[in-house]
Amino acid sequence: MKTLAALLVAVALVAPAFAQNNPFNGMQLHRKTSTTVPAFKPIILHTGRPITQNDKMQVYSAATKTYTAKLPRGTARMSAPVAASYLNPSATITPLQLFKPGFVETYLRGPEVVDMAMSEIDFLPGSIAYSAMDFYINVNANTTYLLTFKIKATSKSSPEMQINIAPDSSGILTAATGVQRVDVAQGENQFVYAFIPSGSGLVVITMLSQNSYWQFESCEVTGTPAS
Repeated sequence: MKTLAALLVAVALVAPAFAQNNPFNGMQLHRKTSTTVPAFKPIILHTGRPITQNDKMQVYSAATKTYTAKLPRGTARMSAPVAASYLNPSATITPLQLFKPGFVETYLRGPEVVDMAMSEIDFLPGSIAYSAMDFYINVNANTTYLLTFKIKATSKSSPEMQINIAPDSSGILTAATGVQRVDVAQGENQFVYAFIPSGSGLVVITMLSQNSYWQFESCEVTGTPAS
């Protein structure tokens, strides 16, 4: 009975925080905006060490060069000047702040643990429908997006993270929307995921692991004009 009482107290403490931080209390971008997809297969960098600013710049440069090479000759990237705040959105998603209105929202599918008091969100190994984390990102055309993930994997045997991108509003899957995998190590891991959308709209990214328990720690999301 003591254990049950303690559990009920913990739930009472966590539930209000989760309710306040529920992304569906925000703008619910995914219900209002048509979806788009990357213009090419996203680039992933995992070095086995903490990601540096230089790492981010290298990935940004690689993504932008790939995008530029795919543009028809003479295509203009930006048709008119726009506000810097629109061009350079940024957010840091954590267990205590799961969304930034108008830019990023998240959805937790079947998490094993959601403990706001301890700033902890844990996921089970399994399929995309079983235990995963969705990122709904409101993107602008001609913009390079970097997602810098920090996660903790607990499996001792070759843990692997998987990143999926949902198809666009037409429902057509392309090479850019295929599954990408990241081999990680037991314990703390950081990696960068970079893409440029094929148009303005909503990009839906899902992260999961099919072979390891894992913990979400943070994800920095930034958008910078592709130049």
